[in-house]
Amino acid sequence: MKNEVERIRAVLAGMQRGRGRRFSPETRGMIARAAGRLREAGQSWPMIGRALGLPAETPRRLWLSKTARTRRGSGVFLPVAVADHGVTGVARAGLVVVSPAGFRVEGLDTMQAADLLRRLR
Repeated sequence: MKNEVERIRAVLAGMQRGRGRRFSPETRGMIARAAGRLREAGQSWPMIGRALGLPAETPRRLWLSKTARTRRGSGVFLPVAVADHGVTGVARAGLVVVSPAGFRVEGLDTMQAADLLRRLR
């Protein structure tokens, strides 16, 4: 991962940068893949931006764009993980839905969670 980040920083250092300048499709792909790996490793978007030498919004936007293209119209279900946080025999305040992008919705009952997932599909 360190070599990948260094390679991206080297590519970016050789580019003329500024507002409104666009990355090549290859560079966009490199940034999106690295951002996804760093995010999976638990890094925040500001940390990822600092690592790549970019504003935090840039890798997040490129990663979301790549993810949306990959999943758009695929007709497949996305994986859902049900986490047991060790609460047994105690009434919970509701379900928590966390998106792959990190959005979190708390306090839902089962029907509300199902409706939310249907609408996000």
